[in-house]
Amino acid sequence: MVIIRVEAELPKGNLNCAISKEEKMKTLKLAILGVLAAGSSFAGTVAYVAPEVVAIEEPARMGGSGAWIIPLVLIAFLAFAFTQGNDENDEEVIID
Repeated sequence: MVIIRVEAELPKGNLNCAISKEEKMKTLKLAILGVLAAGSSFAGTVAYVAPEVVAIEEPARMGGSGAWIIPLVLIAFLAFAFTQGNDENDEEVIID
């Protein structure tokens, strides 16, 4: 923060007549400089700093995912389908 301290001895009486035009301009310039310095000190940061992302790890499962069940059921279904066939060599036995 910039602090500008201006000390001047002002004449007593009517200030409009006592202060010259150069003194008024000097005071105006110092006032503008003070406003600009104060504005930039309260402006904050210019660059955006992204917050860090914290990764949370999930605990490992003890039982597994269970994805092996679907292929196992498909293999069992195919094995059952291929072993159950219609044999043409079988003879029909009729018992009366």
